[in-house]
Amino acid sequence: MDRYDAFTNKADDTVIDIYSKMKPESAASQLANLDDESAAAILIKLRPKSSSAILNEMDTFHASLLTKKIVLFSSLKHGDKKR
Repeated sequence: MDRYDAFTNKADDTVIDIYSKMKPESAASQLANLDDESAAAILIKLRPKSSSAILNEMDTFHASLLTKKIVLFSSLKHGDKKR
């Protein structure tokens, strides 16, 4: 749980508010240039509708990479110790 909290704390509420108001194309472009953990932390805190719109605008490689990060850290939140 500590790793999950450290992961999600990379994206504070101000950053989330900014990305939630951006156009998906712009957000996707900017997130693709961030480190993977920061980008995934932002996506995990956004509403699913916003996150999916952003991932839809990304190239397949970045979208799948960030999705894998989100799945990994979500499993930590739910106590899956196998990963």
